[in-house]
Amino acid sequence: MSEVLSEGEQALMGLAAFFAELDVAGHTGPIVLDDPISGLDRENRQVMAERLAEAGRDRQVLVLTHDDEFASMLETEAQNRTVKSKRWQILRTGARVGIVQ
Repeated sequence: MSEVLSEGEQALMGLAAFFAELDVAGHTGPIVLDDPISGLDRENRQVMAERLAEAGRDRQVLVLTHDDEFASMLETEAQNRTVKSKRWQILRTGARVGIVQ
């Protein structure tokens, strides 16, 4: 695949397979994703925000990301679906690290 698909396209293929498995197997446990939009363009980041917000209707979804724009997309899509959401930031202030806000 790496010879044909870009990094973003490979990520999309993996995420599509992951969501297909969730739907087919009927899993209802939480989803935890670490920066699932790495390598994706803005349009596909929006699609991923929509898909994750939709998944939040049936299960807990935890997304770790450094991308503030994507985090805002997720919040907006959750609100559009009346899915409860919470956003935390882990900050560094001077010598203090790991401050949750």
